[in-house]
Amino acid sequence: MNRDLLKEMRDQTMWLTINRVERRNAINANVVQGLRQALDEANNDNSVRAVVSTGAGESAFCSGADLPEVKIGVFPAQVLAVPQHQLPRRLLIEMCITDEPISAEQALGYGLVNHLVDAGVDDALDVRLSWLFSLLQDKSPSAIRRGLYTLTEDFQEGVTSFIEKRKPKRTGR
Repeated sequence: MNRDLLKEMRDQTMWLTINRVERRNAINANVVQGLRQALDEANNDNSVRAVVSTGAGESAFCSGADLPEVKIGVFPAQVLAVPQHQLPRRLLIEMCITDEPISAEQALGYGLVNHLVDAGVDDALDVRLSWLFSLLQDKSPSAIRRGLYTLTEDFQEGVTSFIEKRKPKRTGR
């Protein structure tokens, strides 16, 4: 992988850790490229049942892109590919024009994350993931894989267009 994104296999789970503690795990081109390669690898490896993304350190999972956009005169258009389908338009606009960080609790309230764990408890993340993975054990891996693939076309296009420094060609899928 690279030093900005660490990859580790634990049983049938691929763990991807953004490793840019000094930048609050901000995403840069190396992280995007590493994520793309790792997700391609996971998609092509039937033994991978889950992918967990996390951030190194304790200050932030990920502080966004490696650029304070509107504070320097750039609108965060690249970042909009994913949250534009998850957030109410007014909230999305507010986040884009104020460029203020959000807390984990806010991310949960906005529906950007499913669960929070206490970072002060050593195995809290592992316990939560074990619970979630236990719910998947008797489900068809191929059905889940096919289903998830159909949900990711716009995401994959967004990542690819970011790497290639071009406008995304979204299909709405």
